[in-house]
Amino acid sequence: MQLESIYHSPSHRWAYAYDPETFHLRLKTKRNDVERVVAIAGDKYDWDHHCQEIEMDHIAADGLHDYWEAVIRPEFKRFSYGFRLHSGEETIWLTEEGFSSEQPAPAGGYFEGHYIHAIDLFDAPQWAKEA
Repeated sequence: MQLESIYHSPSHRWAYAYDPETFHLRLKTKRNDVERVVAIAGDKYDWDHHCQEIEMDHIAADGLHDYWEAVIRPEFKRFSYGFRLHSGEETIWLTEEGFSSEQPAPAGGYFEGHYIHAIDLFDAPQWAKEA
């Protein structure tokens, strides 16, 4: 895998609250370089009891990159997360600390999901909903 082509940021269009219960995570990889991506998310205060693995969907591609997305519904509206990428026999992990060939100990060093506050959600004006 070409690690220099893998991109994720824990903000804006790469990690955002979709609605009061749902968070979207996105990841970019080199085109046709990664076969499968799994998002690993859990409650950083009780990882052992509130951890989930979510298979990411391949949602788009352009001439250079593939784009992946996972939908997370954290039980307590807070979570930490990382990614596990697979290509052939190779598996790597991506967390806030960078890349690793073995799973980093949760949840220290993982990306932090933003707590979902209702005030931060986009609310389209009524006229736009009726357009």
